[in-house]
Amino acid sequence: MELEKKINILHIIDSMGLGGAQRVLQGIMKIKQQNIKMISVALRKSKKMMNHKQIHILNSHSKYSTHSLFVLKKIIKKNKIDILHCHLFRSQINGFILKTFFYPKIQLIFHEHGQINGSDKNNTIENILFKTFISISKNKVNKYVAVSNYIKNKLIKENIQHNKIHTLDNFYIKSKNFKINKLVHKRNTIGYIGRLSKIKRVELLIKSIKNTENKLLIAGEGPETINLKRLTKKLKLENQVKFLGYTENIDEFYNKCNIIVIPSKSEASPIVLFEAWSRGIPVIVSNIKQLSEYCIDNKNVLLFNNSKDLCQKITHLMTNNDIYLKLSTFGIKESKKYDLKNYAKKLIEVYTNEKN
Repeated sequence: MELEKKINILHIIDSMGLGGAQRVLQGIMKIKQQNIKMISVALRKSKKMMNHKQIHILNSHSKYSTHSLFVLKKIIKKNKIDILHCHLFRSQINGFILKTFFYPKIQLIFHEHGQINGSDKNNTIENILFKTFISISKNKVNKYVAVSNYIKNKLIKENIQHNKIHTLDNFYIKSKNFKINKLVHKRNTIGYIGRLSKIKRVELLIKSIKNTENKLLIAGEGPETINLKRLTKKLKLENQVKFLGYTENIDEFYNKCNIIVIPSKSEASPIVLFEAWSRGIPVIVSNIKQLSEYCIDNKNVLLFNNSKDLCQKITHLMTNNDIYLKLSTFGIKESKKYDLKNYAKKLIEVYTNEKN
């Protein structure tokens, strides 16, 4: 699709830490479209950061630095920015201030990655501030991008006009070392990749391999890392559970896994699910409402309700070739809806459609 007018877009994100929003932005920056120029800025540095070759990171460690506004103003002016696409709370605050006080004609897009679900503690000050900010800023925001229909409905409950909200499910990126999983008769390796926080419930997964011969690879970091390692030691599972830390080479990780488990009690649009599907790796997922639009039990995933149920589902999948092949085959087919190429088309439509 050729565009008559060139569109300059500035993506703003809080930091390039190890999170799903950051991975989404990395993927967006790979999109090439004639007459669309995209620039990305992270407002601060973080202790652990993703590869960020295309993303300019401001020289600040402060969560609440006002210096970023002056830098962003210069970038907007120099590059004649038409659209501010803001990812995560602090970036949205900056975008709101820039539109309200300096650039009233600029188009403002808020990308809701799932923060509206709340964090590990639903009544934290930041969650309360975030909900308040949604109400205050909604009249200045031109469009919202929601990562799932569940998130879209959450925004509508916050009195956001439904015609302002565009649902764009997250996506996976096929890389050079991408491999399709092959049916193997000896299966014993479970994989988890993601943030290690309470809301992810990785402890259920660790407990599920007690009294089995299964191995568990945990890729990721977070506030629960120490507690999870203590639990592993307490259960005497050090020989079965391996903590990999932040894993940049995700292909190497997936190539070692026979099953992927998503044990979270809250999710939005999990990239891990689409990555595993695309590789033909069967997935076991928490039976939670947020994922009902993606996951159908015994068709494209196995759903579990508690720790005992998870253990049984893992054993069933490890030992039953028919269900393993069924989920593997259907996952590959399902994943085609969530590749970057399809996502790019939808995102360009959001940018080019002048209506809400």
